[in-house]
Amino acid sequence: MIHAKEITSSANKKAQEYLAGWQRARAELDNYRKRIQSEQDIADQKRLIRLLEPFLQLKDNFNAVAAHLPQELENNAWAQGVLHISRQLDDILLQYDVRVVGKTGEEFDPAKHEAVEQIKKKNMSEGKVVAVVRAGYAIGDQIIRPAQVKVSV
Repeated sequence: MIHAKEITSSANKKAQEYLAGWQRARAELDNYRKRIQSEQDIADQKRLIRLLEPFLQLKDNFNAVAAHLPQELENNAWAQGVLHISRQLDDILLQYDVRVVGKTGEEFDPAKHEAVEQIKKKNMSEGKVVAVVRAGYAIGDQIIRPAQVKVSV
């Protein structure tokens, strides 16, 4: 004859098994949700980078215009309008947390710089950025485009 203690013990054992199974399933579901969210975040960032890349080329062109603006056009309303558009583009890129990578004097880092030339500089230690040929850009820690730089040797 089966005793009440045995039935209770068996029921408790089953309940513990069901509880453990439910807890495992819940943990798996939480991990699945986190993985899906992480994959979605990565996909979103890739889409954003693809969207922003043409604007970086446009920014390069505006930088060239600003750098080569003839002195006689510095007070010209049309030229100032073009420079204003460049500043608006800067603001848009800033809204997406795009930051410029590559500054003269910083340590060369192959993860964010692309060396296009090595220059012997007496007053600069080896491995420093001597000049930025083309600005690089990043969003957070992700490099969208490395900066093209001249490096001291």
